[in-house]
Amino acid sequence: MQPDTRTFAIPSASDFESALGTTFVVPGETPDAPIEILTLRRVERRKPSPPAFAEHFSLILRGSRTDVSIDPQMVLLEHETLGLLHLFMSPFGLTPEGLVRYQIVFA
Repeated sequence: MQPDTRTFAIPSASDFESALGTTFVVPGETPDAPIEILTLRRVERRKPSPPAFAEHFSLILRGSRTDVSIDPQMVLLEHETLGLLHLFMSPFGLTPEGLVRYQIVFA
């Protein structure tokens, strides 16, 4: 087995704001069968508590399937311009259509 040589960089809130409305793929076992395709709906900035060394913000994403809900866990996300991201994501409700909403918090 080869070691995982992918690198993960955390974009800023501004980077994510530039990606509003775009999709993030949670890859599956094969490239043509992703676990989920998420759309970035909102970036919510929060006022940091002093002393703050990093931005405080959260991402709100909407899933594309009614038959899948990803449990709270570290997930690999692939994005066309932001690259590969390994982030902790949690579900936090459903849309009226039954699609799962997810949140990723940066604090």
